[in-house]
Amino acid sequence: MIDQLHKWLESQGETVSKKDLQAFLLTLKQTTNYSDLKKELSDKLNEMYGKKQIIGFGDVYFIPTDKELEAHMKRFLREYPQANDMAKIKKILFNHIETCVKNRSFAPAIKYFIHKQGFGSRLAAAYESFEELDNNNDDITNEVSL
Repeated sequence: MIDQLHKWLESQGETVSKKDLQAFLLTLKQTTNYSDLKKELSDKLNEMYGKKQIIGFGDVYFIPTDKELEAHMKRFLREYPQANDMAKIKKILFNHIETCVKNRSFAPAIKYFIHKQGFGSRLAAAYESFEELDNNNDDITNEVSL
């Protein structure tokens, strides 16, 4: 994985040593508590909708389990290493919850918004346009479609 990330960064014109990449990934792994993130997502849904969990489209829970969230986030971070600002990611996920509550449509579920095998990541697309849309106070997740 380090080699792939290193090659990708070089193709983007960035010069980072493999040792620095390993240190960065270790730091990221150590500082991301997915249980806390899941609780924050559940609390946001509860604040907005009055429930900490709902069953969404296809009988999939809208808020993933700790393990599902961790697996999807790790896959996301592996495939989109440039999208590593957890504050931005959290804001985008909160915005997705707000949009789903506003539209009374709880699809896609958080785990599929983060990354869905064969379909890519709406989170990645929202992350790329985050600054531009955030500055315009637009709905970040509604602007993105795959």
